[in-house]
This record gives sequence, C-alpha cells and structure tokens, in this order.
Amino acid sequence: MELPENWQDIRQYVLIRDSYRCIKCNSTDNLHVHHIHQKYFGGSHKLSNLITLCDKCHSDQHIELQVGLSK
Repeated sequence: MELPENWQDIRQYVLIRDSYRCIKCNSTDNLHVHHIHQKYFGGSHKLSNLITLCDKCHSDQHIELQVGLSK
C-alpha cells in the first residue's frame, strides 16, 4: 500500500484523536492505524476512514475481512 508523504503526521493525529487506545478493546499496547475501508477497495487516507486498533484487534479485523470476502 502506498502511503502519502505525510502519513506519519496523519497517523499521529489519529492516535491522538483516539487517545492512544484501541477503539475496540481500549488497549494501549502495540497500536496500529487501520483503514476502515481498505485502499484496494477504494478507501482513502481521510481521517474519517482511519481508526486506532491494537495488534490483536487489527489482526482480527483483517481475518474478518478475509472471511467476508470468501463468502
């Protein structure tokens, strides 16, 4: 996935907005910024399409996406 030049700024903003917590489980460990609608499905780097997830919830989210695609 190609990231914009200012990705680190965008990522930092999302982490601050979400209070450095996973929006699913409230964890503060191993955080990722996740695209709700994936870029390869037409999603964007807009703030409204980005959320903070911990490593486990991020992995779970991608597994759910893969299962949904296989149906």
